[in-house]
Amino acid sequence: MLWLSPSKSKTLFVAATSLCIAASTAYAACPTKDSLSHGVFVTYDDDSYTRFTAKEDGVIFEDTNYMDGSGFRVAYVLQQGLLSTMSFEFEDAQVKPVSVEQTSFSGGRLDIDRMKEKAETHLKFERTDRKGTTNGSMIITKGKRITETIGGCRYKVHPVSLAETTSQGTRTTHLLYIPELGVSVLNTIIQRNGQFAEFAVKKMDDDFPWEGRD
Repeated sequence: MLWLSPSKSKTLFVAATSLCIAASTAYAACPTKDSLSHGVFVTYDDDSYTRFTAKEDGVIFEDTNYMDGSGFRVAYVLQQGLLSTMSFEFEDAQVKPVSVEQTSFSGGRLDIDRMKEKAETHLKFERTDRKGTTNGSMIITKGKRITETIGGCRYKVHPVSLAETTSQGTRTTHLLYIPELGVSVLNTIIQRNGQFAEFAVKKMDDDFPWEGRD
């Protein structure tokens, strides 16, 4: 998820979609691949939650909503649940035009599911936003498969790092890629200035994680 901004880093889609849940059910079921049709929901420890949905051609739409009173909401269009090709913020439920950022990749091809463990994929990118165009390179590294409990749900995952280098330095994002879902969740971010941020998943759901439901 190279889709991260320094202060706001994740994504969730807040359009109204609901599932019927029995009154006796305290928690929604752990997400499966089928959940992507309506949403895989990830709640983090920074008062944000993210919704992943599948679009055409393997594209994942990621939309994050911050519940800290700021009203901040940002969305990403992702290749293989990892690489952002477009991002934008919302203001009053409308896309904020000045926030649109587009990224194109070249110099190689990422196939995260076929990629060998401990292997690297090297790409070049061109990113355009309201300030102009930035060119850089990225190294994607796939770690050995492990089993992790994430937000109360147990999955086989691959640690993945995205090291993005521009003339301003290198920013590295560490994720846990979940092959069963085709999405990844945040672990840590190391900014160009060395600032370190760590994220913890509180809960994973296949329904909206409404406050007080648990």
